[in-house]
Amino acid sequence: MINWKKTIGNMLQHYMIITFAVLVVTATYISVFFDGGYRFGVELLWQILLVSFVCSLSELFFGMPDGKEFTKKQWIVRWVLCYIYVNIVVLGCGFRFGWFAPESIPMVIGMLVCIAAVYLFVYVMVYFKDVKMADQMNQKLLERNQGLED
Repeated sequence: MINWKKTIGNMLQHYMIITFAVLVVTATYISVFFDGGYRFGVELLWQILLVSFVCSLSELFFGMPDGKEFTKKQWIVRWVLCYIYVNIVVLGCGFRFGWFAPESIPMVIGMLVCIAAVYLFVYVMVYFKDVKMADQMNQKLLERNQGLED
């Protein structure tokens, strides 16, 4: 059974982290490949929001039912599948929206590097969030156990 509240909360958190990272990477990508001469309309912002949302849906597709733990192998498979999913989404949408010229190898490589950078950034941010939450839970348990001993 999926804990929808937790899943949607994680999805929204991932969406915010993804969107922030994508905005930073987009500004960098445009500066590198379009020599600062690129002028974009508001549609680019909507496209970024849409692609970030679709990428955050990976939490629904590759999440684990509540109360279960990933084995190391399951975690690696999930991580790889999510990465492939994100690449398909970003490259597909990027091609559709004209974010890069598919015949330009440097632009495609740049896009792949950007995807990897955002994916790694999101992973690191979520990891540290989870570590912080685990530390808080352990602290609460320690306080509770000390209260029982008194």
